[in-house]
Amino acid sequence: MTVELAGDSRRRELIGRALKHKPDASSILEVGCGNGVLLTASSTLYPRAALTGIDIVASKIESARRRAPHIRWHTAPVERLPFSDQSFDLILAGMTLHHWKGKQKGLNEVARVLTADGIIVIVDPIVAGPLTRGWVNRLAERLDGGTFTRPEELERMVSRAGLKIIEQDFVPQSLKTVSVYVLGK
Repeated sequence: MTVELAGDSRRRELIGRALKHKPDASSILEVGCGNGVLLTASSTLYPRAALTGIDIVASKIESARRRAPHIRWHTAPVERLPFSDQSFDLILAGMTLHHWKGKQKGLNEVARVLTADGIIVIVDPIVAGPLTRGWVNRLAERLDGGTFTRPEELERMVSRAGLKIIEQDFVPQSLKTVSVYVLGK
């Protein structure tokens, strides 16, 4: 099945890992869903799943609602998810971790709403390698408005949230490296 992801290799990476590790997901949350492109595309890959998207920007959520009214959309920060414990068996976070104001609190929250057999897939730029340290990283952070996380720092936060790394990969892309993490309990 072909799904249009606007030619975005990072989105394809995210959904590819989700399908590999959780092809039978029944309840999916996308954190930092923006205007809903990824979650809307996911609805064709997971036709029976209950889909939910959150973003902190209300105008993005309104755009997502217009795009896909069959999906539940919420305006909320990842640090205060408005869901019950163990609500989702698949959580997606594509290119949003570096925007989380409280990364540890956000990871604690996604761990809280994840089912015991669920997975979290995170794709995000990281600080790794000589080209992404120093001025290149500072410039990228200034232009993007986020704060990139070193792999060892993210691994400590994952552990403190009670999660474990199931799969980890680093994919070079122009001036930055994109990290791919698949997490579980």
